[in-house]
Amino acid sequence: MTVSTEIAYAARRNGDIRLIASVSAAHCASHFYMLVLPPLFAVIRAEYDVSYTELGFAFTAFNAVSASLQTQAGFLVDRGNAKVILAAGLLIEAAAFVVAAMVHSYWVMVAMFAVMGVGNTVFHPADYSLLSRHVSPQRIGQAYSSHGFAGMLGSAAAPGSVLMMYGLFGWRGAFLGTAIFGTAVALLVLLMADGNVE
Repeated sequence: MTVSTEIAYAARRNGDIRLIASVSAAHCASHFYMLVLPPLFAVIRAEYDVSYTELGFAFTAFNAVSASLQTQAGFLVDRGNAKVILAAGLLIEAAAFVVAAMVHSYWVMVAMFAVMGVGNTVFHPADYSLLSRHVSPQRIGQAYSSHGFAGMLGSAAAPGSVLMMYGLFGWRGAFLGTAIFGTAVALLVLLMADGNVE
């Protein structure tokens, strides 16, 4: 292997690692987002004086919107810039958490979880598109396994992290902390340095 070939190989490997890491971070954030509400059910239910069933409407809104727009999100990713769309999904959900934290209304919170469902639709189409199009074939298995691991890590980290933020800042602070986390990951996605990703 010549020096120039070694340099090209190392550059491609580093590009793959950056891409896998940023897409996996987005998947981690998407799973984290989905499990922010359950640890806070009791305190939010008490504050808004609603039943657990009524509070469950927020989850229903999230999943109903996400399911109904999932196919359209796939077409959008195929026609657009997957990296930008992925970051936009993260930012849409982060913004919805901010509004849900700042506006003291049960129905606004339900509406914001519906908005989060819109943001959630892009994750798998954009993730799979970025990984399959831009990661070297010899690392595609590693890419998908890292992606799956990161999603489960987000699910595992959410309950404890949310309760820790709640203990420090209250449930609204936990929502805002989640929004900050998601925004940071969106910036990471946008700053992916792999020149092949456009």
